[in-house]
Amino acid sequence: MTLEVADECTEKEIDVIGLGCSKESFTEHLEVEKLIDELRTSAQHQTNQTDIRLVERNWQRFSFILDQYQEQPHLIDSHLDGLLTKIINIIREEGLDYEVKHVAFRCLYFISKVRGYKVVARHLPHETADLEPLLHYLENQDPGVQLKWETHYGLLLWLSIVVKIPFHLQRFDTSTSEPIMERILNACKKYLAGTTKAQDMAFYVSAIYLTRPDVKDSYLPGFINWAHEVLTKDSAQFKKGVLSTLAGVFKHGQREQMMEHAHAVLRTILTIKFQPSELLIVKKPLVKLTQRIGLIFLKPRVASWRYQRGSRSLAANLQQTSQPVETKAAISVNDEDDDDYDVPEEIEEVLDEILQALRDKNREVQYSAAKGIGRLTSRLSKNFADQVIESIMELFSLRESDMAWHGGCLALAELARRGLLLPQRLSSVLPFVEQAMLYDELRGNFSVGSAVRDAACYLCWALARSYDPSLLQPFVHQLAKALVITTVFDREVNCRRAAASAFQEHVGRQGTFPHGIDILTTCDYFAVGLRKNAYLQLSLFVAQYEEYRPHLIQHLVDRKVIHWDTVIRQLTSQALHQITFLDPESMKVILSTQILPRCTNPELYLRHGSILASGKVISALCQVAKDHKRRLPDELGDATMESIIQTCVDILEERFWRSFGGDQMRIAVCHFIQDLSSGGFLLPDAVVDRWLRALRECLASADSNVQQSAISAVTALIGEYFRHQPVEKLTALLNHFLPQVTSNIQQARVGNALALGSMPRFLLTVSLPKVIQQLCTCALITDKTLQWAESRKNALTALSLVCTTVGIAPSSPGGVDQATLAGIFRTLIDGLEDYTVDSRGDIGAIVRESAMSSIQVVLVLTNTSQPELLEADLIRSVLHAVAKQSTEQIRRTRLLATNVFSSLIYCDPTIPHIEQLEELRSIIPPPPLDISTEKECFDLWMKVMRLDTYRKAVITGLVSSIGSLTESLVKSSSAPFMSYLRQLVAENRLDELNLVTRDILNVFQENLNSVRLMPYIFNFLDHLLSSGCLDSVFKSMSLSLLTLIRTEMTNGGKPLKLLISSVDLYCHLLRGDQVTFDKSIIHLLNLLVNRFPRVRKITATKLYETLLTLTDISPSLANHQDDILAILSDTDWDEDVEALKPVKTQLRSLFIPPTLNP
Repeated sequence: MTLEVADECTEKEIDVIGLGCSKESFTEHLEVEKLIDELRTSAQHQTNQTDIRLVERNWQRFSFILDQYQEQPHLIDSHLDGLLTKIINIIREEGLDYEVKHVAFRCLYFISKVRGYKVVARHLPHETADLEPLLHYLENQDPGVQLKWETHYGLLLWLSIVVKIPFHLQRFDTSTSEPIMERILNACKKYLAGTTKAQDMAFYVSAIYLTRPDVKDSYLPGFINWAHEVLTKDSAQFKKGVLSTLAGVFKHGQREQMMEHAHAVLRTILTIKFQPSELLIVKKPLVKLTQRIGLIFLKPRVASWRYQRGSRSLAANLQQTSQPVETKAAISVNDEDDDDYDVPEEIEEVLDEILQALRDKNREVQYSAAKGIGRLTSRLSKNFADQVIESIMELFSLRESDMAWHGGCLALAELARRGLLLPQRLSSVLPFVEQAMLYDELRGNFSVGSAVRDAACYLCWALARSYDPSLLQPFVHQLAKALVITTVFDREVNCRRAAASAFQEHVGRQGTFPHGIDILTTCDYFAVGLRKNAYLQLSLFVAQYEEYRPHLIQHLVDRKVIHWDTVIRQLTSQALHQITFLDPESMKVILSTQILPRCTNPELYLRHGSILASGKVISALCQVAKDHKRRLPDELGDATMESIIQTCVDILEERFWRSFGGDQMRIAVCHFIQDLSSGGFLLPDAVVDRWLRALRECLASADSNVQQSAISAVTALIGEYFRHQPVEKLTALLNHFLPQVTSNIQQARVGNALALGSMPRFLLTVSLPKVIQQLCTCALITDKTLQWAESRKNALTALSLVCTTVGIAPSSPGGVDQATLAGIFRTLIDGLEDYTVDSRGDIGAIVRESAMSSIQVVLVLTNTSQPELLEADLIRSVLHAVAKQSTEQIRRTRLLATNVFSSLIYCDPTIPHIEQLEELRSIIPPPPLDISTEKECFDLWMKVMRLDTYRKAVITGLVSSIGSLTESLVKSSSAPFMSYLRQLVAENRLDELNLVTRDILNVFQENLNSVRLMPYIFNFLDHLLSSGCLDSVFKSMSLSLLTLIRTEMTNGGKPLKLLISSVDLYCHLLRGDQVTFDKSIIHLLNLLVNRFPRVRKITATKLYETLLTLTDISPSLANHQDDILAILSDTDWDEDVEALKPVKTQLRSLFIPPTLNP
């Protein structure tokens, strides 16, 4: 048995490729224009209100189309003017419904989201005549109405281009209102406190407006004072808007004019102490503002000392294969520094704040800080910039958090992209990069570090794009090793893909990685998506190259064997198993010096991973010795053999099994035993006996994973070390397992039953009849073992395994004879009737599924070797039982049963005695069947139900499906069944309809007093009789049906739900013949005086409704119908039963006149 390792979540792995990436032009522009036009026409065609539904439908289609251009927004540029003109015309039109204009603004926002608000703003109209109406419209809006935020956003977006008009705004003032400059500023201030997307546009507009030449002198100082008040008093969201506005002001304003305000604003943001809850919101705009102030203090210049690579060509690295690639020499770095350039003192404070932001928990804040570091460093002197890099490198300390490492990687990547990380610094930076790519810190039951590794891969990607190959040549080995390890062995898919992308960039840009093209084409972005594939396939491919193999092995041994994730440790052991075949000599040394000594380490992770790894490596070394045809001691050496044997004893110490993580240790030891047994490792008998005792203990474990591992291990152990033992010892060994199969402990049964079925043939044939007898006993349901469905499931599976192992051979002493085979089939067929229910639900389903799978195996095996043992009654019973399971409630069971049934009828050679075989093959396709929906399954079996042989079996299963409480299942199962019955009536095939009703009544009769099935039968009959499908034959069957119902309801006490269900059936029976009517009325009258008030009220209500709809009634009843209905409706059925008995007597006299009373 190999370790089963679950793949990562598929939802995390699958890449959703948008339709936009395949577009060549804006093909739907005419439809989009038409949708916009319909906004106006939909309003004009209404007399009172706008048809909002039509507007919303058009907008939904509009957004769907534009969503496809998210990745190629430039395709809509040629049509942008036309679209925006139509939208603006709708907005400008007076008298148009406000809701229509709001949808127009939604369309405007959607276009800006796809194309970008800056591009859209340039295409909006910006005439001077637009200013006053636009401002008036904006002033009339209420920022508190958040549902209209698209309108607010669109108005502010339009205002952002209008406020750029090249005229002094005082020209637009009128004497009747306040200055327009103040109105614009006040309108923007209102939206800075918002929590919607309109706030982003508000601070963008405010920043552009406040940096106008005619505004900044008059209103900017006042705005800064107002901002100071907001930052000390108001909400965090308001502070965010103000800080973002100030950052925009310092970005768009001229340096000379902003200098006078920079110091004051810097002092303000440094002195104000924001609350921790506020920092979550304001930290990013605060960092942006800080870096923008820092840029104001520094003169704009291009650092003469920066590294410039010059022209870069991918083609140059790929043109030649054997000849060295020509590369252009890097432009020499100017070592001259601007010593006379004075750096203001405030820069140190700015840099300190930004460096602190690199440690922030918010990734957006970190990235903003990294870009700020790059912008500021590009304006500093060489010595000062070198100090900044030193400060960044201090973040790569074991004392720092994972956030600091992440921020440091981002900052170095920004510096490398801008040429500010000089080549002479690479030797000190790259060791930290290598550490960051392996960063993984355990925090409780999870780890942090995936973001650090991702950022480190981004830094490697930036290095590949920024530096000349000759400069990175000394570090090629270091970078290639780290990237390959992360590509194939990282736990997270995003890190593996980031490393693969960085590796690809180095191969393309640098062209110096060993075997780069070969590795790149195999370990590409998509291939590393599945973790299991990366560990077991891609790593083996990379390990064939000697440049990478030692590092891959050492990384697995040093880091992944002791990884905190159990799945990673399992994958690591399997990867080491495969790599051992490539380099067995190195693995021998590593096994004896590093892995084996850690198998008894007190730390659980290290001990567990080492045991798994050592087992896999030893198994591989045993196979290598067999391939080389050498003795194992000669291959491994005496010292290693002794060390392994000693480890086999030490890992079974009680302190490892009974302490924390004991179940994990048991699983690891079971795999270790299995690996050494399958490899044929030589062990003393004392060690084997001790292992066997440990495995018997594991077979009785409460953990199913431990049991499964122990089953595989004990099978391998016995198959390897007991094959040549005498019969006496084998008998004694078998006698250890046989009593446990019928133990009084459930878990002992569960594990030992399956283990017994998995035993090798030489052990089973020692006492085969007793083995099968014990398994059959384990599969029986008794009062004590009623809830032990798992043990019965494993016993049935074990029976099929035993038959497969020893074969069906009556004439052979070691095979299954005819009598034993008959007993096996009886046990398996009985298993198909296991409907045990506990708190988990229908747990008998797993027994029935195991029985069906086992029947298929044993039946096919018998048909292949001894078909004469198969009798007609047996085949009929099997097929009927499987057909019944094919139409029952549980979807998984139905699908398995249908596939088993299909496998049996298409078996090669053909199974004898299958009735109506050709008709079955014409209906059911060969396996495997893809029945994805309930409707497909029931439609298929409706066709099988038309065959006389299988009709009753299908109906038996349908009873539980149609009678269930699941609405979707009832609909899917009843629709084809009722359709079939209606077809019989329409075609006047009443004989066949009578056969169906006969089978239904037989199913009812055979299951009388069945606590499980009777509620389903009652619900099934209610659905059937309500549908009217049986009206043509109902009178002939009504008396028989009434007899069955009466028999069921009069045998012992019945649950309340069944009493209520019987009311519906009695009411349906009133449509039968006169005898049935009279007897049903008597039962209904008795229910009217039932001891449960709920039953009485429901009976009265149902009887009242039935009498209203009853058409075929006797003349005597017709005369009293009004009196009966009045009594039923006026009587208080909550009264005492004794008070209701006279009412019952009165109703009986009205229903059945005294002359007709029996």
